Amino acid sequence: MWRKIGKFKPIIFGLVLAVATGLLIFSELLSMYANNTDDFWFDYSVMAEPTMLLSLLPALAIFVVSTVLFLVLMKKFAKIYYVLFALVSAGFICCYIHANFLAGMLPSLNGEEIDWGNTGANVASIVVILVLIMGVIALIKVFKAEKTAKIINYINLAIIVMLSTSVLTTIATTDVFKSKEVMTVSSANNINLVSTDKNYFIFMLDAVDSKTFESVMQEDGAEELKDFSYFPDSISGYPFTRDSIPFIFSGIWNENEKAFADYSTEAFDNTKFFTSLEEKDYKKRNFYDYEFIWRSRKAFKFDNIESSSKNIKKKHFIFQEIKYLLFKTLPYPVKKYSKINEMNFNLSKAEASYEPFIWDDMKFYHETIKNPAEKTDDKLFSFIHLEGAHVPTNLDKNVEKADNGTYRMKVQASLTVVKGFINYLKENNAYDNATIVILADHGYDANGRVEGRQNPLLMVKGIGETHSEMLVSQKQVSYADLAKMFEELLEEKNSEELFADIPEDGRERRYLYYVFTEEDHMIEQTLNGKAWETEKMMPTGKEFNR
Repeated sequence: MWRKIGKFKPIIFGLVLAVATGLLIFSELLSMYANNTDDFWFDYSVMAEPTMLLSLLPALAIFVVSTVLFLVLMKKFAKIYYVLFALVSAGFICCYIHANFLAGMLPSLNGEEIDWGNTGANVASIVVILVLIMGVIALIKVFKAEKTAKIINYINLAIIVMLSTSVLTTIATTDVFKSKEVMTVSSANNINLVSTDKNYFIFMLDAVDSKTFESVMQEDGAEELKDFSYFPDSISGYPFTRDSIPFIFSGIWNENEKAFADYSTEAFDNTKFFTSLEEKDYKKRNFYDYEFIWRSRKAFKFDNIESSSKNIKKKHFIFQEIKYLLFKTLPYPVKKYSKINEMNFNLSKAEASYEPFIWDDMKFYHETIKNPAEKTDDKLFSFIHLEGAHVPTNLDKNVEKADNGTYRMKVQASLTVVKGFINYLKENNAYDNATIVILADHGYDANGRVEGRQNPLLMVKGIGETHSEMLVSQKQVSYADLAKMFEELLEEKNSEELFADIPEDGRERRYLYYVFTEEDHMIEQTLNGKAWETEKMMPTGKEFNR
């Protein structure tokens, strides 16, 4: 009897491989969330079901297929079964190595089209593959197929132990399962709303470098912007969007003293401008920015912000998880087939009653501002954050898809969008009675460097303000000044009256530099010079780390 039972022991090989595969998937998705909790609009309860499905279904498939192969092959072709098991296990081990030991070579998922031609990463990946294949062949030659399968089964068991330890450590050292209330932009409703009384628009274009925009205006013309004052010598506080937006509105610096979600929530909660909008009787208030982080019920000051729903489009959500898994675990030469350039779960929200807001330039230009405006007698405030010149550089000056686009072309598209927005307001009698701020959250370096992102676009028109031509102010503005500027514009100052405290002979301005995905390491820099003079950015010796 025991001898008959022993004949079925190789089924355990398939079971161990199945468990290891499922655990690898679960571990990677768990760590993805735990390491980026603040970046997601959902908590773990939302991703629990799709994650378990992704972990269990492949594991079950591996176990079923391996069992069938065992039953078909073991009687006469046992060697084939053991060899197949060894090779498939080698493929699994290859994925495990890439996910856990070669992840440092992965490119950033910041939306930019990825160049997969990293020679070092490709060579390292190919070496791993060759070593594993040659290792399996060598083991089979030395120990024969059955013993090789046993050895590899022990390796799979060891990986299960390591993955289990990793999962338990993540659970013990992070708040991965902590429930969180997430405020989200509930809809694009009212984005076509204008007031017959007073309007206040803050129109943000992501990653638009000021000097590049200026050059494009000179080349393409900008008659629509003649009533604005342009501040070319403006410096942002940070090189990326995450910190820039709460800083712009509040003037409160993030110095890594607390988790980003806590900083951002505190900054928004203490933004005087939001309270002033209420006091000035701006009854209609909208905040169109689908990636902001504000975990406080004070966010309900805005009509289109509500507590995030737990509802998701499961297929879309699972597809995003699969893309990440392929990106993380596949050998480098085939990672490009993951079709990923950023982590985007925002479109996985499932709300049937409204259309969600997305920051797409094409949609805004060709659809949103082509729709008839809705009118209200109430004073209106709207903050609208569009992709602007953010990577990928895939648009031309007509805001149409461009296969071989450049950064300058996308800035041209941004100017076209701005002109379209201004004309839309004029056509709907919502321009003369509007305060309008056109700005970028940070600048951009056309060569893709983190250095050189400190000089963003800033243009302002006060309510009722008119000029014969655009004014250009050489005041050395810091984005630390914007919270006060928003208040002054609410008091109906015109653009020439702003920044009265800035000395004419210049000043030292502060900037907190960091590299994308390394936000917990900030380096303080100061600039004595023009905002675009990157070479004059000097570290002070202060660092802010978490």
